[in-house]
Amino acid sequence: MDALAAQTSGVSLTASLEKLLLSSMRFSSAATLFGVYQFENSMNLWQEGGGIGKQMDRFGNTVNSLTECLVEEISPGKKDALDSVAEITEKVVRQSMEGFSLLDPRQAIRMATSLTQKSSQTIAGWTGKTEPAPSEEPKLAAEVLSH
Repeated sequence: MDALAAQTSGVSLTASLEKLLLSSMRFSSAATLFGVYQFENSMNLWQEGGGIGKQMDRFGNTVNSLTECLVEEISPGKKDALDSVAEITEKVVRQSMEGFSLLDPRQAIRMATSLTQKSSQTIAGWTGKTEPAPSEEPKLAAEVLSH
């Protein structure tokens, strides 16, 4: 019925789909270029010795503003789903950041070194097995069992 309405109003379904696809591609490109621009600004501010936190907050505010524009257009049921996903994501990110703050870089290096040494020893054990001496040629199982 929507296709019929679109055709009778002078706009074909194909033209509407094309317009939607082009709008989506433009939005995606703009979001990508905005992210690159913000990253460049952050790096410039960091190299100049400050202000990266302020730049990150500005970028976060812009992303939140874009998100709110999108949220206004979705149904209440989907908003509930979005809120649920956002709550779970917030918990995961918060716990991850807490984990990073507890990580001592020296301890991480010690653990990596220990793991590397143990792995090397295990591999050396696998490859370091020697072949039997030439005088000790393998015997058939029947010979061994008959003695």
